[in-house]
Amino acid sequence: MSTRRLFSAIQGLYEPFAEATTVCQGDAVATISVIVPSIVSRYTNLKTLTRTAKFNMPLVKGLFDSLCARFKGLLQLLNILTIAKDEHADTVTFGQEMYLYASVLDPVYGFVWLEDDHPGTRDVKDALRSRITDAILQQASVFDASISRNVVSCCCSRN
Repeated sequence: MSTRRLFSAIQGLYEPFAEATTVCQGDAVATISVIVPSIVSRYTNLKTLTRTAKFNMPLVKGLFDSLCARFKGLLQLLNILTIAKDEHADTVTFGQEMYLYASVLDPVYGFVWLEDDHPGTRDVKDALRSRITDAILQQASVFDASISRNVVSCCCSRN
């Protein structure tokens, strides 16, 4: 393999990570909603490369293993990685559901990442969509009830 092709292959591996890093470090915008789409896309891309890459397989495997380790909690919440019997997704890095809610509530991303990049079956995707939607609606109803109580309390205290 020529040096030029080797460098081109390595550059192709790192470009999506560089782009995701730049977006996630945004100074002028909220970036929490970018995390889920970026990680799901990188996971799917690297998973494919672990089966198809002709060059740099140790690098591809290392990047894939590192991504899975660093974002284990998030990948478990997304039903991409399984949760061991003795652990909970929220006890590992990025295992909080707020990352899912943020991406879904961002009009730029919504559930696009689920349809386009999530490697799960249709049943897995539908169950995940339902779980996230139900949780957001549940949180909204709790928030709405809290606001209603505060408004009533405020109005009643004036009389």
